[in-house]
Amino acid sequence: MSTIRVASYNVLNLYDAIDDPGKRDEGTRPKPEEEIQAVADVLRAADADIVALQEVEKAETLEYLRGTYLKDLYPHSALIEGNDERGSDVALLSKYPLKDVT
Repeated sequence: MSTIRVASYNVLNLYDAIDDPGKRDEGTRPKPEEEIQAVADVLRAADADIVALQEVEKAETLEYLRGTYLKDLYPHSALIEGNDERGSDVALLSKYPLKDVT
């Protein structure tokens, strides 16, 4: 049996500059590019097979992180909408295909 490495990482307000109607994200600053790069560097160094992320704003923000910095390492991702009034969600990055993420 092979080993699967799983990690969890709170990315602390991975938000963009776009105000999302219905969410109270006005007071949350967009994460600067150098901080997004630092998040990617930590994830790359961890080299986990599956990473659970907390405090991701939305699918587009997750895709920006993955597509810009990690697409070679994590070809698969999923975001689960939460009930946080600021719009903070949880997400997965994976080296393996994901099915039925809830």
